[in-house]
Amino acid sequence: MPKGEKGFVLLTVLIVVFVLSTLGLMRIMLSASRIEEIAGNTSDLQLLYIAESGISRAQSKAHDPGAFMAILGNEYFSGKGSYEIEGDISGLIKTVTVNSYMPNKAEKKYEKIIVIQGESITSNYLWREGR
Repeated sequence: MPKGEKGFVLLTVLIVVFVLSTLGLMRIMLSASRIEEIAGNTSDLQLLYIAESGISRAQSKAHDPGAFMAILGNEYFSGKGSYEIEGDISGLIKTVTVNSYMPNKAEKKYEKIIVIQGESITSNYLWREGR
């Protein structure tokens, strides 16, 4: 091999190694950001489920004013988070709001509101980060 070609091969190998290393690093960074995104979606889903458990409790008590008043304002723990129930069931249209928190009240919050009119129920979801 002539002298000039030895340096060219070495330079080519170094460039290929650099390009492959850069691609590998980009792949690792992309995977790490995707894992963080999935973890965030999981905690959001857990907040929804915590709120749903509060709504179930409120619906089971909504037709008995005494039992419903007993659950208002209390904090209930469900899984990794907690929820509170607020509402007004005095009229024909009953409004129930459940706030769920994870891991505690200072952190992520999810709010679900339902309106009960007779046997029909309508829902509204509100998402709030922190307070």
